[in-house]
Amino acid sequence: MKTMAIPQLYYPFESQLNPNVLKVKEHNDNWVIRLKLKDINHLEEYYEENYTYLMARFYPNAGYEKLCIATDFIALLFLIDDQLDNPAQKNDIHKELAIKGFVERLMKIVKQEVSIYESEDHPILNALKDIWKRLILVAEEKCLISFVHEINNLFDVAIWESENLTQNRIPKSEEYIEKRRYLSAANIANNLIEFLEEITLPVYLKNDPVIQELNKLSEIVIGISNDLFSLNKERMFDHTHNLVAILEHEKELDLEKSICLAAEIHDSSVKKFIELSQHLPVCSEEESEELKRYIKALELQMIGNLEWSLNDTKRYQFTYQNSLING
Repeated sequence: MKTMAIPQLYYPFESQLNPNVLKVKEHNDNWVIRLKLKDINHLEEYYEENYTYLMARFYPNAGYEKLCIATDFIALLFLIDDQLDNPAQKNDIHKELAIKGFVERLMKIVKQEVSIYESEDHPILNALKDIWKRLILVAEEKCLISFVHEINNLFDVAIWESENLTQNRIPKSEEYIEKRRYLSAANIANNLIEFLEEITLPVYLKNDPVIQELNKLSEIVIGISNDLFSLNKERMFDHTHNLVAILEHEKELDLEKSICLAAEIHDSSVKKFIELSQHLPVCSEEESEELKRYIKALELQMIGNLEWSLNDTKRYQFTYQNSLING
């Protein structure tokens, strides 16, 4: 199948890479084998998807142990997502019920409503318990509470998507863009910034409307870019929950124009982020320095997602160019 041509996206940011990346990749590759998350015949495919480099670009200053936890967790989310997107089960009511039940079991683990030291009947559940055992040793209680909240948001939206697919419902673009930032786990990535990069923001700054909007915009950017990068694969499975497909349906556009419009929405969100970041709340000098580090971390995630998708992973197949955006 011919790969999709994606316009060059607007990213005036510089990427960084964590120096622990190779050690963490070795750990993660071995972890997937130990937890039996991939069949031995599909290990090479997993290695080429290279989730370690995504996390190493997102958190260039994180220590080895913390980066291992983040990498294992994001890899697990990708593996869960691949199972949910299995085209053989799409639009099956039993799948919807199974997703809800499985999500309940996952949430019981992160809420520690079940023992994290007892073995489960599914590799994904055992992997999550393994991550959680390590996380509770290094994360503060307030970090865990916030993390659990964002995980719950992600799975709520995964169930929303499953219900839409079961009912053949195509959401409006505005609703979808709002939800997509959870499906991409960008909310999870943002939530981990303070923990992994060792940034401390007071509650009043985290709750400030400007900071909240910057978080949201960076998550939207990652979600839309992921839709563009994964478009080729999703069209093979006739997956309707992709911004390009939604714009085709909603605006009655052809594929090329829908791709261009999605790219324009993406670029507009990046520009809004840059403009808004020039109007940060007034705070003390020390808090201002931490806030600047936090904004930089958001930028690193946006550009890091692009660099990973272009250079580090074989998960997506697309042609990256700038000819369409002016077409």
